[in-house]
Amino acid sequence: MDAVLAEGILENFTGPGLGWIGGGLFTITMIITILLMRNMNMRIKRLPETFGDTDSAPNSDPLRRKKQDAASGDEPNDN
Repeated sequence: MDAVLAEGILENFTGPGLGWIGGGLFTITMIITILLMRNMNMRIKRLPETFGDTDSAPNSDPLRRKKQDAASGDEPNDN
């Protein structure tokens, strides 16, 4: 007789859901995502409209500097 009474209890059972731990993790994840998006947007706004020509800064490329030093014979001594 007990089996007959318990039959209708599980018909509408959908599971435990997220629970308070899952809800907290979801909320923290959403807050972190929003903060990261704000940070990226601020950094993108700070970027210059155009990036300068690379020829204007000859010492910015270490390979070019090494080739120029080798061509001029000004290699550093490792004493």
